[in-house]
Amino acid sequence: EPEQLDGKIRFTLEINSVNNEGSVPQGDHHIQVNVYSTDHIPGLEYGSLISVAGEIRIPAGRRNFGGFDTRKYLAARGISGTMYVSARSVSILEGRELSWLKDVGYKLRSSIIKTLDKCLPEKESSVIAGMLIGYTANMPEELEEDFRRAGLSHIMAVSGANIAFLLAPLLWLLKKFGFSPRWSSAIAFPAMIFYVFATGMEASVVRAAIMAGVILAGMLLWRKSDIYCSIAFSAIIMLLNNSFVLYDMGFVLSYSATLSLIIFYKPLFERLPAKIPKLIRDILAGTIAAQIGVMPIIAYCFNTFSVISVLSNLLTAPLTGVLTVLGALVAILGSICFPVGQAIGVLARIVADIILFVTGWVAGIPWAEISIATPSFVLVIIYYFLILYFRFCHPRIDRKTSRPFAAAILAVCGVMMVLISIPNRALKIYFADVGQGDCALIRTPAGRNIIIDGGGSINDEKGSYAGERIVLPLLYNLNMTQIDLM
Repeated sequence: EPEQLDGKIRFTLEINSVNNEGSVPQGDHHIQVNVYSTDHIPGLEYGSLISVAGEIRIPAGRRNFGGFDTRKYLAARGISGTMYVSARSVSILEGRELSWLKDVGYKLRSSIIKTLDKCLPEKESSVIAGMLIGYTANMPEELEEDFRRAGLSHIMAVSGANIAFLLAPLLWLLKKFGFSPRWSSAIAFPAMIFYVFATGMEASVVRAAIMAGVILAGMLLWRKSDIYCSIAFSAIIMLLNNSFVLYDMGFVLSYSATLSLIIFYKPLFERLPAKIPKLIRDILAGTIAAQIGVMPIIAYCFNTFSVISVLSNLLTAPLTGVLTVLGALVAILGSICFPVGQAIGVLARIVADIILFVTGWVAGIPWAEISIATPSFVLVIIYYFLILYFRFCHPRIDRKTSRPFAAAILAVCGVMMVLISIPNRALKIYFADVGQGDCALIRTPAGRNIIIDGGGSINDEKGSYAGERIVLPLLYNLNMTQIDLM
């Protein structure tokens, strides 16, 4: 389905033939086409057959240390080439080729967005669309930034929680109507499939859908599902389909968070004081468990750490499930009977406004999010080794042996961390590609950091692309957290 962006239309094209010769390239090839046009092209929609004239380019890889790898990002989405063309280069042909499942999913997605826009104000509608189907195109950038600073970006990514919030009421309703667990599972399964297609099939929701599918299949066959087998099965299916999905951050973070929840939630919940209400213990254990798994990955890839995420999740987590269900009711009932959808929309708006207030307040705290240099990959490995050792191995060794063994492991890891942290006093000069020239970064033997020519463009109206996307990640990757001369 084509996306209308600032000054261009973007879509993915499946290649049938190249160079007007009618030859079909071996294998499935998809290219990302960017058409420079501010207006919609009539007839350009999902499934359209088109002829496009232009040069197919191999996507750029990582240009600098810590830089974004466009080639791997697109490969994770099954795209192996790009094209940049004008609207005159695109011709709409007769006929359509499409998957009816995707077509239904896109129509369902469009219907949900239109109904939410009718029943709710713009800001609240964009938040609920993000939480319900992961659609954030209509969300203001400032709002997305607030969610990120507050450590709440995950509620805008459709995952297992969303599927659980929607499947649980559906299964309960079917049970009330007298359906057996097997029949309830049989009805819920196709409903979940259509929902997955409506969300755009991001890695996190596909992972959750496959795991939920295994559980529903177990209910159909009267077999109990195993959580580790389910998560491994979903990973194998996704990697067999496209092994490059391993480079997709949504895939990595989704599996890291899910595994971490499985491993650490129960022991954390049991260790929290019983005096704390169960709901708060549940949220605290879940938030901390997920953070344990994803914290090193976020620090390594995004150079950020949310100090306030536990508090923000504690304040908003009880409402996210309520808002997801209310959003689903608005989307379903609002398309059938507009006044009913509008009435439920009033409740949804109140809940959404509470979440937005908390998010804005938390994001406004100066130390809500801190920027950090990229940690060494060895440190990340040591971190995971230690938490897995103390979770699984240490409790199984008898006390007399476990204590000296743990002390020895900590001593070795400590020595390795010290050796890694010893600064290199050699003169180092790095050159970075910043578009129209080279940026020189100098680290002197005394540890001073010097930048010559940071790049950028006079056309950067909303900030510096070169600064934010190229130079800053490079500085963090080289452990330069302060500039002494520029």
